[in-house]
Amino acid sequence: MKKIVLSVMLCGSVWGYAWGYDSIDEALENGVSSGDITLYGNYTNGTKNQGNNKGKNDFSESGYMVGSVGLAYHSAFYKYLRVAVSFRAVGVLYEHDEDSIWGAGNLTNNPNRYGKGDASRDFYMNDRTMLGQSYLEYFDGNTSIKAGRIFADSEWADRLVDGVWLRNRSLPNALIEGLWVKNSGYVQYNKMTGFYDVNPHNSLGLTQMSFKYHIGEVMSVKFYGIANPSMFYATGVKASARYEASKSYIGLSGHFATSFEQTYGVQKGNQGNGYNTDVKVYVGVKDMAEVSGGYIGSGSNIGWGSLNTLGNSVSPFFMWGGRALLEGVDANVWYGKVMFAIDRVSFAVVYGSTKFRGMSMVNEPLKPYDRVNEVNFLLDFGFTEHFSGIVNVLNTHGGSQLYYPHMTNVNLGMKLAF
Repeated sequence: MKKIVLSVMLCGSVWGYAWGYDSIDEALENGVSSGDITLYGNYTNGTKNQGNNKGKNDFSESGYMVGSVGLAYHSAFYKYLRVAVSFRAVGVLYEHDEDSIWGAGNLTNNPNRYGKGDASRDFYMNDRTMLGQSYLEYFDGNTSIKAGRIFADSEWADRLVDGVWLRNRSLPNALIEGLWVKNSGYVQYNKMTGFYDVNPHNSLGLTQMSFKYHIGEVMSVKFYGIANPSMFYATGVKASARYEASKSYIGLSGHFATSFEQTYGVQKGNQGNGYNTDVKVYVGVKDMAEVSGGYIGSGSNIGWGSLNTLGNSVSPFFMWGGRALLEGVDANVWYGKVMFAIDRVSFAVVYGSTKFRGMSMVNEPLKPYDRVNEVNFLLDFGFTEHFSGIVNVLNTHGGSQLYYPHMTNVNLGMKLAF
């Protein structure tokens, strides 16, 4: 048996390494398989339907319980290559309203929602058995290339995509990334949406390119651009500083981005560009706790515009939160966040206040401002090494409810991992 060690150094730390077997059989035999059986429920204390109206949206009262099974496998490296495959299947166990009708509504980055029964809120009826993260990866120590269904993670991506992701560290103190996307969606224990074409108007799909440069061991700056022809183009810059002493750290980041809307973009490009400005400060102890706070502002005409096409990592709110920031315009968010983890218990809470307006159409007067306050709470606790539970609560309050009613959303889950 022969192995090849692949590694690369950046600022004194190992970026990545892998054992490369010289036999396909050995690479497959030394792969890793995993899985889970998850029970998950959701209740939203929202608006009650009147009369015989069965149509529902994200503001409607709903509740459900589902069970799902997820399986995953990734091989070891054969020379410079490895494969990964996963899937998830979900079944409905209970629905508060089995006859409710769900559609896409204004969920511009989740347009495929369809189904009957409250579980269709998050588990689209046609997409309850799906291929999850599955890809072919090349890695030689400096360059990583993944092709297939991959999880994209950047300022403006937070979900699975069908595409190609390239990362390269050949240049000293630098990271170059390129991401090409054709389709996007969710395959998770708490959300299964199917995959949709991120650019139905152009076969070129969406492309992100970025260059990040480390200045010493404390500071970094990142420049990036996004092209989604016929829909939007975007550019952004982010500067970060982080100082570490023993297990403690403190940091600061500032980030600006703008989208240039095209013919098939937000408001067909007739209401100007989308904008984002965010600043964050944080302090913490590694693997234990972090306290952070910050500000986020969006554009005065179309908010973020099309920047959120693949989701984002800018908003501090959890998966279901931050609607005023995502859909409102001229939003100003101030927030604080606390995270804590010890042994098998992790805890996080976010509180934010958002002043915003609804989006006006072309030649329509500006809509009035409103305010919404929001708290997100997450508790993840492990009963044993393989058996865990999760509680997630979202609540909105304050303001005049000009655009969104006050809501409370409760999620409960239990997972057996193997």
